[in-house]
Amino acid sequence: MSLTYPIDLANPAKQVVAGRSGLLVVETIAAGGRQQPVFTTSERVGYVMTGDVTFFVLGLDGILRSRYLPEGSYYRIPRTMIAWLRNESTTDAKVVVGVELVGGPGAPAPVVAAAWEAESSFARLPTHWVAASKYRVNAADEADAIGREPTGLTCVKGESESMTYGAAMLTVSLQTELVHGRAMSLMVATRTGAYHSTPHIHEAEQLNFVIRGSLNAYNVAADGGQYAISEVGRHEVFRIPEMDPHWAWSKNGDGSMLVEFHFPGLQGDPELAPGAVSLLADDPALEPTPYAARNIFIDGIPVDEVEAGRQLTLEPTP
Repeated sequence: MSLTYPIDLANPAKQVVAGRSGLLVVETIAAGGRQQPVFTTSERVGYVMTGDVTFFVLGLDGILRSRYLPEGSYYRIPRTMIAWLRNESTTDAKVVVGVELVGGPGAPAPVVAAAWEAESSFARLPTHWVAASKYRVNAADEADAIGREPTGLTCVKGESESMTYGAAMLTVSLQTELVHGRAMSLMVATRTGAYHSTPHIHEAEQLNFVIRGSLNAYNVAADGGQYAISEVGRHEVFRIPEMDPHWAWSKNGDGSMLVEFHFPGLQGDPELAPGAVSLLADDPALEPTPYAARNIFIDGIPVDEVEAGRQLTLEPTP
């Protein structure tokens, strides 16, 4: 059992890593290519890591809509809606996607878990990825959809006004962009220099993908005594279990840029909420406000002992 998993970006296949509440998926779309239209029983929230794409979504009214999404954009696909991306770049486009895990991953996928977590607790019924075989992609239909925007906020480009700063968490700067759907939030967090965060817990499971840089991640079991130190490098996934005390340290001082998914979303945190961008439908009757998680800072964690790798005797986290 490990809290980290490496992703090979040279591998064109879809790569899936599973936690308890969600999946993290890294997918490559070949230059000029498109994804196969699919719908899932889960919400999906994605980040366009490289390349420019056009997002197509078939509404419940049967009308195909689209939006051009340049590199660095976010998008959301609600449950059971048929959608796909078309790569408009001359090189491969790569997206990082969080998937609500209403069941298991549906196919074998590596699980990132701490040594103190029971592997059996990750067994779930399948989440279904269903190829929309009855929907044939037609170039004329795609062309007709250009300029017809998706209804509601099913996708959005992150802009400067969506940024908020988490200076209270770190001894040096942290810049974040946060968007959320119903089941999760997606945060792109850029940390500079030799940052060192303060121990805290989330009311949410966290799955992360390192776009650049590296860091040491420290996880302490919520029931005390056990901990894990993960040296996380570029293009690795790492997970933080719900309610486990944790923090991070960029020991080599090169900073990092992460895509972070929280299940449920972190827009409930008062520090992040002012800059959080909702990707929900405009009509709250269609998509009510979801439960949102918080960051909770905690005292009493022997940071020096953990970072030095010493044995611990801790009281359980209340």
